[in-house]
Amino acid sequence: MSYMKSKSTIPYEIMVFTEKNALLAYLSENEAEVLLTNDEEILSGRKEWKVRKVLKLSEEQILDSIGESMEYHPVFKYQSTENVIKEMLCYCAGGIMPQASRCRSLKGKILGIYSPVGKCHKTTFSLALANALGKNARVLYLNLEEYTGLSDSLLQKGKKSLSEIMYMYRRGSSGISMRIQEITGHLGRFDYIPPVDCPEDVVDVLPEEWTTFCTYLMENLDYDFLVIDIGNLVKKPWYFFELADVIFIPEVKDSMGKNKIKEFYDDMNNMGRGILLENVSMITMPHDTEMEKGILSMEQIEWSKMGAFARKVVNERGF
Repeated sequence: MSYMKSKSTIPYEIMVFTEKNALLAYLSENEAEVLLTNDEEILSGRKEWKVRKVLKLSEEQILDSIGESMEYHPVFKYQSTENVIKEMLCYCAGGIMPQASRCRSLKGKILGIYSPVGKCHKTTFSLALANALGKNARVLYLNLEEYTGLSDSLLQKGKKSLSEIMYMYRRGSSGISMRIQEITGHLGRFDYIPPVDCPEDVVDVLPEEWTTFCTYLMENLDYDFLVIDIGNLVKKPWYFFELADVIFIPEVKDSMGKNKIKEFYDDMNNMGRGILLENVSMITMPHDTEMEKGILSMEQIEWSKMGAFARKVVNERGF
């Protein structure tokens, strides 16, 4: 709701209720154009209210034919806030967004690499994957780790970085695409936006702002693939699970790491986010003693076991 209030294009005065009784008291005495909620109990008393449109955040994507028979319009909750806003405005204007338009339809593909476990070679694989894809396509690499460990060896940090780009993007500044192209670096066979130089600069960036920014990159820049190393800059990484074509999660061999991944899966299912795991692909990383000594160059990655494994993933998936 905070994000929606910041959008000057929404033609409504927005009120936010964090207490159920306060909302019910307001609705019993006032008219409302739109009600957006995820609480089934609140909807049970809707016949007594003067509310023109009711939308309910839904755990599952519901077909239009089913949604039209309900007393409210269901909106899939696990998508970017931008898409929720678009669907709300379209519905309130008298129409319903067609199913095809709710799904992301970008020019290229978004591939994410994520793990709730540390020291699983996630970043090494993401670099190798971007490089393998770059042989036949234009690739942009985005690292969303607080501390990449790559600034001295591979990813050059200049005066301008992702910190500045996100500042411009959040302010709605003009010329963002041009600025991105100016600061974009090149490594091996792919391009990259220099990582944040100070994590504090982006600590208040919302998960949906990260995902809409990634959508912006694919809509406004000429890339076939966006490879995202999803790190702890993003507080709710599952927002990327709905956005990406594939989320790669490295398998781990030690029992502690396996337990962490199991707990992550259990939490996703218990919180009603199980549907987002459909895009997940578990991968078994090769054991590479040379890579464990540290990354010195992109050429080293390319001709390592990890480089060969990344090429195998690209070929098997037909990227």
